[in-house]
Amino acid sequence: MAKYDLKDMPDTSPEEHAAVGKAFCEKLFSNPDVTKKLLATKVIAQFVYWDEDLWGPDVRVYITADCSGDEVEVITGPTDLKPDLVIAESRTTGHIYWMGKLNFMTAVTRGLIKVDGPIRTAMKLVPIIKPGFAVYRETLKEMGYDDLLAFPPD
Repeated sequence: MAKYDLKDMPDTSPEEHAAVGKAFCEKLFSNPDVTKKLLATKVIAQFVYWDEDLWGPDVRVYITADCSGDEVEVITGPTDLKPDLVIAESRTTGHIYWMGKLNFMTAVTRGLIKVDGPIRTAMKLVPIIKPGFAVYRETLKEMGYDDLLAFPPD
């Protein structure tokens, strides 16, 4: 297993992070199997990302997946919707997770991912969104983020 320094993660602005997140979600949710299973949960899940060193202490990127209606709606930025589940993590942790290099429960127990809401609900979503690992890589490639695709090294 390769060793790497988290500080070597390529920089992205909050706007870039939100754009990747939205494109990723829209691509993942275009999978009818994923969408059908998510809609059955009726969950409103919000993902919150930060990078205090790069973005400053008060900057957050919000990506909300509203699965409570007839289709999954992706909202970037703050929203008045009350999420059933909030998953908060640094942008680096989120990236490493979606690159398939970090187990969700391990990250939760180590405090790298914070879950506000029922952990059972979060655990039910994990297998549903498993196709997201490949979709995340595809999204980065399509958007020209080769530097992010190379981190962390294998």
